[in-house]
Amino acid sequence: MSPGRGRILEIPDSTVTITTKVIDATNVSGIPANSLHYPPIEGIDKLRPLPSLSFLLEHPSGQKLLFDLGIPKDLTTLGPEVADRLAKVAYRIEVEKDVVEVLEENNIKRDEINAVIWSHTHWDHKGDMALFPSTTTLVLGPDAMATFFKPGGGNSGVGGINERDVKGRKVHEVDFEGPGSLQLGPFRAFDYFHDGSLYLLDTPGHSVGHLCALVRTTADPATFLFFGGDCAHHCAEVRPSEYLPLPTSILPNPLPSFDRSVPLCPGTCFEDLNISRGRDAHGPLWQPKSGHDLAETIRTIGKVQEFDGEDNVLLLLAHDSSVRHVQMPFFPEAINDWKKRGLGRDLRWSWIADLEPKFPKNI
Repeated sequence: MSPGRGRILEIPDSTVTITTKVIDATNVSGIPANSLHYPPIEGIDKLRPLPSLSFLLEHPSGQKLLFDLGIPKDLTTLGPEVADRLAKVAYRIEVEKDVVEVLEENNIKRDEINAVIWSHTHWDHKGDMALFPSTTTLVLGPDAMATFFKPGGGNSGVGGINERDVKGRKVHEVDFEGPGSLQLGPFRAFDYFHDGSLYLLDTPGHSVGHLCALVRTTADPATFLFFGGDCAHHCAEVRPSEYLPLPTSILPNPLPSFDRSVPLCPGTCFEDLNISRGRDAHGPLWQPKSGHDLAETIRTIGKVQEFDGEDNVLLLLAHDSSVRHVQMPFFPEAINDWKKRGLGRDLRWSWIADLEPKFPKNI
């Protein structure tokens, strides 16, 4: 793999790629920025409406997988603890269709899905597994069943595993020490198809058993998509970094009220903002405010940054609203040619739009 902007990550060569499609079927609006990110940024009170992305993976063997299912249309399927809490939140949840409906409207039947991989068991990622037949395997991270399964419902207000998720189906927990396991850069990994096309990554912190995925989208040159799940909730928790420093000039201009063809030259805006809040001048603007193990979450983000610094890797976080503000190909169109399309250039700094009030109008 080419060194890109960061260090050389030792990823084995492979000629096998996976056709990858991004599904955006949900919308969450009105979330206070300070509920997810720390330290606060004065004047940045609410985030842009967020997706909860799902990904369809089509392997050359004919197998089809889904990575995450987003939010179910019927919130009561999440169990009473979750449904009751969501009925009282101040933000708005909109789900037009379950992922199954999106697929079947495009002639992909639910029984064609061989497996669903959950990045983790939270309500906004697990969808409704009961909509899939028993032939669809549920793939989880280590210790997820022991931690989250309670007959009759989930075990907290943020999610869990209930009987309708697993009844009658095979549940597979990834073993990062058994056959197919390897080390990819800083991550323990599992070669899902044993051909280098899909790696599941051990990314603990946000939740027990949290998984990310690295998908090979082209072979020569090798390019990859990095599905981040909730390893971070916003790109400002990952960028800038020592592997991907803030450019002196950003094109296209990510600020909505500016001409996109006029470069954004941030100068010392980011450095000043970080220093004023006790942050590393050249590091990410935010860190996660909460998680199962916050220290582990921050360590995982540090590992993700190494991949994020590679020119041939594109990080897609589950809730990155930036995907809606660039020329992003959504399902049923594939995203394998993301680099040729210039999506790496367009997406890596487009999240700065969330911070527009902090930029002088004459910047």
